Amino acid sequence: MPTVIVTSPDGKETVIKADAGVSLMESLVENDQPIAAICGGCKSCATCHVFVEGEWYGKFPAPDQEELDLLQDDYHYKEGASRLSCQLEVKADMDGLKIAIAPSA
Repeated sequence: MPTVIVTSPDGKETVIKADAGVSLMESLVENDQPIAAICGGCKSCATCHVFVEGEWYGKFPAPDQEELDLLQDDYHYKEGASRLSCQLEVKADMDGLKIAIAPSA
């Protein structure tokens, strides 16, 4: 079970356990992290927006156009870091993954 280092919008760092094979969003919700995840992973909102730190960004498949459209409409969008956590499948070899939860408005 990989660990994920999560920085909340207020700067608090927490280490959580994530199940391999499920979305990062699911692990964040299960571990009471401050994301809304309103659409439940249907890729129809950006309330699970996270910043994937450094080299970790390239370990995930590139976002498709639908995800990019949602992210680029978000005021806090950061090219090369912003992702919807519902679209990121955690893999067993991702121990130590570092992400930051984007501010919500």
